[in-house]
Amino acid sequence: MKASEFVLPEDVSDSYLAFLNTQQSFSSDVYQLVILPVSIISPQTMDAGYSLTISDSVTGLKKKNYSGQWSNISELNWQSNSVNRHELDLTSNQAVIITVECSQSCELFLLKSGYLYHQQASGDGFIIEYEIVSSLINSVSYAQQYYQAIDPNNERMTLAAWKRKNGFDQGYDVHVIFRDTKDLGYGRDLYARRNEDGRL
Repeated sequence: MKASEFVLPEDVSDSYLAFLNTQQSFSSDVYQLVILPVSIISPQTMDAGYSLTISDSVTGLKKKNYSGQWSNISELNWQSNSVNRHELDLTSNQAVIITVECSQSCELFLLKSGYLYHQQASGDGFIIEYEIVSSLINSVSYAQQYYQAIDPNNERMTLAAWKRKNGFDQGYDVHVIFRDTKDLGYGRDLYARRNEDGRL
């Protein structure tokens, strides 16, 4: 039986800014939502825009309501559009439902620190609905408990402290340099030390 051909998906502009794992967790932080039309707005189009609702997915209560307008000069790049950008607060570790109702075909972009976490186009009726369940949202208390478990004495709170704790300030026993012209075309510059307890 012939194996099916492996086909890579078509390159998507700016895809290098998106995380590869589409099931990633969300850190406890404030994110940005950008809602943009799929195509340029005609100068003759009136009342082009959207409404955005952020609700608690457990109680259904609305937490935030936003609205926005588009025009023929609206920036359609999610990275540079600052007008149609709204905050999404995930610091409370509560599941949310994001609902967008647009006047025409539109897209939702979920960002943090310039990285694209999620992108979704509108469906029937120019509506977008996206739920973030609580199991995907990390909480501050969980993070604190995790770090307390792996570093109970707070000895690795910074990179410098971590390096000091792991002996990077104690010099080395062996320094090895070798060149590789057969494999990747570059060599290695390695330092090694054996601790008193036998660990390398």
